[in-house]
Amino acid sequence: RLLGDFALYKTVIILLFINNMRMLFAPDKLLSVPEDLLDKAKTGADAALNFYHQAGFLVGELRAKMLLADFHELGGDLGKAKKLAAESQDVAQVMEFAGLEAHFSEQAAGNSLLSRIEARVMHSKTADIDELIAGENDAKMVEFANANMQALDLPSDRFPVVLRECHAMRTESQEKLGWCRHLCVIQDLRHMERHQTQYLFDPERFGACDRFGHRANIGSIDVGVAIRAFKGTYCEGCKSRSPKATNGGSDQWPTPEVLTNP
Repeated sequence: RLLGDFALYKTVIILLFINNMRMLFAPDKLLSVPEDLLDKAKTGADAALNFYHQAGFLVGELRAKMLLADFHELGGDLGKAKKLAAESQDVAQVMEFAGLEAHFSEQAAGNSLLSRIEARVMHSKTADIDELIAGENDAKMVEFANANMQALDLPSDRFPVVLRECHAMRTESQEKLGWCRHLCVIQDLRHMERHQTQYLFDPERFGACDRFGHRANIGSIDVGVAIRAFKGTYCEGCKSRSPKATNGGSDQWPTPEVLTNP
């Protein structure tokens, strides 16, 4: 059973990372999940399921199946997710596991917790998320980076790149609050397609505007440089600039001119 708990714990961390990646890294859509990352997550859930089965721990088996259904949904196979949830719901009902039965019931009906969270995120267009991330201190950025390192099972030498990515996300959120809600940072995410290249190097970043569709032609691995270049080209004199912070945020949320990479 302990092996099942350990495998399930690692799989939950991967699920959290995948959700963060899908919901935070793009301003107007949910990103698709890299196949190798999804396969790794499913393998972890399957391992937990097998360990629990060998130990005769039925509750653990159902929790592992719950995660598997989530991963099928993330991969776009909603039919398989619903089928697995419906089968698991029957078992949970017979064994009178009320909490698990309710979860599987909603999942089988296409109203999973995952889909409800994603719907709320898309509706709010990350407003609440920006406020949360913008106010986090450096210690929280280190915690977030460490969680991502563990979820992706990355070697320690990639930590600086992961940490810079976390700082870049915070800088973007601060810009949305202090400068303009339409300013966003996009990046080349091809490095996430294979484990061998995940955060092996800093991705090139580009400033963009999600209202008028502007995108900088020249990018930089330094998020501050990318944002300054975009603002200098497209934001000067723009009458549609709209900071999320009610007070304009210039004092509370620093702009890249006073930010440095860790």
